[in-house]
Amino acid sequence: MTFLPASGLAQEMVSTVPSVAPMRILAKDAPTVDGVLDEEVWERATKLGKLTQVEPVEGARPTQKTEVLICFDEDALYFGFRCYDDDLGSLRATQRRRDSNLDPDDSIEIVIDPFLDRRNAFWFQISPGGARGDALIVKNGSQFNKRWDGIWSGRSSIGSDGWFGELRIPFATLNFTADQTTWGFNMRRFIRRFDEEARWATPDIESRFFYISDAGNMTGMSGLSQGLALDFAPFLVGDWGVETESGGGDGDGKTDLEAGFDLFYSPTPESKLSVSYNTDFAETEVDSTQVNLTRFSLFFPEKRDFFLEDSGAFFFGPSQGDSRVLPFFSRRIGLSSGEEVPIVGAVKYTGQTESGTFGVLNASMDSATTSDGPISGQNLFAGRYSHNLDKDSDAGILVTSGDPDGLDSNAVTIGLDWNWRTRTFNGNESLRMSAYAIGASNDPDSDVDGLPLALHGSVNYPGDELSLQASVTYVDDNFNPAMGFVSRTGIKKYDAEFELSPRLNGHEWIQQLGFSIEPTLYTNTANELQSLEMDFKLVEARLHSGDRISLEVQQDVEILDEGFNIVDLVEVLPGRYETTRVGARFRFAPRREVSGRASVFVGDFWDGTRTDYRTSIDWRPGPWGSFRLGYERNELDLADGSVDIDIASLRSDLNFTPDVSWSNTLQWDSVSDAASWNSRLWMILGPGRDLFFVVNSGWDAEGSDLVPVGTSVAIKVGYTFRL
Repeated sequence: MTFLPASGLAQEMVSTVPSVAPMRILAKDAPTVDGVLDEEVWERATKLGKLTQVEPVEGARPTQKTEVLICFDEDALYFGFRCYDDDLGSLRATQRRRDSNLDPDDSIEIVIDPFLDRRNAFWFQISPGGARGDALIVKNGSQFNKRWDGIWSGRSSIGSDGWFGELRIPFATLNFTADQTTWGFNMRRFIRRFDEEARWATPDIESRFFYISDAGNMTGMSGLSQGLALDFAPFLVGDWGVETESGGGDGDGKTDLEAGFDLFYSPTPESKLSVSYNTDFAETEVDSTQVNLTRFSLFFPEKRDFFLEDSGAFFFGPSQGDSRVLPFFSRRIGLSSGEEVPIVGAVKYTGQTESGTFGVLNASMDSATTSDGPISGQNLFAGRYSHNLDKDSDAGILVTSGDPDGLDSNAVTIGLDWNWRTRTFNGNESLRMSAYAIGASNDPDSDVDGLPLALHGSVNYPGDELSLQASVTYVDDNFNPAMGFVSRTGIKKYDAEFELSPRLNGHEWIQQLGFSIEPTLYTNTANELQSLEMDFKLVEARLHSGDRISLEVQQDVEILDEGFNIVDLVEVLPGRYETTRVGARFRFAPRREVSGRASVFVGDFWDGTRTDYRTSIDWRPGPWGSFRLGYERNELDLADGSVDIDIASLRSDLNFTPDVSWSNTLQWDSVSDAASWNSRLWMILGPGRDLFFVVNSGWDAEGSDLVPVGTSVAIKVGYTFRL
């Protein structure tokens, strides 16, 4: 992704924030990235200043010493970390796979803002187990895109007096301009056994690490090279699949061999052109199984790399609030009624000017036949421009055209949004306000008068001990963005949340308590009551151990004008329903070898009762592997009948090295009475060079037997040539 050059405000901040000037070296003196800081260059490299605790004791001295070393040559930026530790037996190093969740482990994180726009940044992390990850941070933490995979290298090792890490980040991975020699920079270290966070710049409990406006400065970044700024990534996919007779096929296998490529080119340092031909997503992870107990659509997140790359350029609306009204949802591309439709190719151009960010995307969908009938090939378009306002605020427009379902190729959606943010409210606190208006014209021949609209306004005060939020949303009855997502139409929604979270400084085992009330009111567009939800968090105890426990009450009023069926099993009749449910949630600190979450809720549900149990258990015996068992059970006893709904999943991640991992996910639910298995072997042959071996299988239950319904096997090889 590309980021904006420094504004006048950013330049003014240069002299008021902490600063570091990395040492420049010759390419021949560059360190070898092996996790062992034994090269002479590290003895001369610039040392970052001291770190300061943010958690658990704000402003305190860190419990362990950390040395951060920085240098650069013409082609890359180098970081060395010496994370000393006087109790290696308590060091948490359970993750090794790239892009792992490092909440259980010790780790180092850095953010780099090459354009010093105080809004956007690249994020990198590494752990003592060898796990490394990266992400894009958009609009001062409004979006965190961890699916981005940049080309860089990192290694770590554990010694007798701590753990050590090295990073090499090529400048071709970081977009920048030659005249901007001061970059934004920050870093932090986590020591998990103490739930300790120590930070370099702005070690303030009211400041979050992803607030790029609070980062420090890295100076002297001149004489850098990006090469031709061209990445060419061809790939080859071999796919074999078979459907058995039970699955609707004749049992014959089908073999395909497909080739394609992704190309990334920066015609200017501020922009990027991305081209994908014969777009393939064979390596994409499967969705988690969900069973819908409501009368509204479920939301499944985007997981495909091409659409997640530079997705921040299309980010619309507030970071918090009503996230289920989206004028553009890239997951709609290549899907129709939940079925895959081939994508011939896609072109995306993203970037920034001095005044704002922009992005345009055009995807060409092939013709296909789905269960709803044939779909003709068409182009789908999305365009976005966001204009930078004073300090950290912005306003913009988003336009889409086309209909992935093939019902109306002239469908158009237009959205306008405004987002105001400040980090200086009441001194050093955050305050955010947002508003948007979206119009969706999907059927030119419709009898509906006017343009169906969705409107939203919100204010958010995300304080540490006091948090306040309020929003109002309006959605027309016929609002339906063809390339977007909306879960509930024909409503006026009023939502608020008040949370008080006092810290018990000095308490032996409780760190912080939490109390909250969250009322949500839905009416129809004629102001007639539809739903009233009152969620009370009676108390949440956040312990120094990292564990959490909360007691909650949910009181709802629902008025149904029309009945509906719950998972096609039991019917709920029209009428007025008043329900009360009580429950408890438990979260066990992820730093433990065995951790997890659990909850239980009991009480009214429509015209009967519901008891639901949810649990997930994580076992992390070492960096070589981790395992998760998930189980959810809903016991429904309604006037129309009783039904028990079960969902179970088992995931294993075996990590042979930081570059070779094997993930397996097994899922089953009692509604479809079907099981599925996804297996993915991922080998990183080098930065930008990957090999995937993916197997997907499914089974249907027939009596006490599981009958196979199909298996597919895909092998994908991708190799990036950087010029």
